[in-house]
Amino acid sequence: MRIEVRHKVRRKADDGSIESLNLIKFLAAEEILFVCSNAGAGAIEVHLLNGEVLKDVNITLKSWLNYTLPRFMQISKSAIVNLKYVSGYRLDVERESSYLLQFKKNRTELTIGGSFFGEFKEAIKKCN
Repeated sequence: MRIEVRHKVRRKADDGSIESLNLIKFLAAEEILFVCSNAGAGAIEVHLLNGEVLKDVNITLKSWLNYTLPRFMQISKSAIVNLKYVSGYRLDVERESSYLLQFKKNRTELTIGGSFFGEFKEAIKKCN
């Protein structure tokens, strides 16, 4: 199954003005590292395994969950991750009783929401 992702790209036009292009990409679940929402932006970002970030994706996080993709799990109010690429988690030393998710080949760390932690812990045991 491939997912149709509509996103926007801004670039400088020949005349020096900034133009916005609406693009469509078809992605396999294996290409996606995680999805996160931008506070107040009303759009999400799709972070790909190859390092590319698709910005201004006009869909809500809740709607993204309707895709029911295998190994994808919501870990906070603002992030859904592909468990296939998660290496584990660690205690967040800056915030008491908080944990940070870690990826296998990516330095990005995401906060695991307290209400999601128990379910995440069980899911990651089954996934690895």
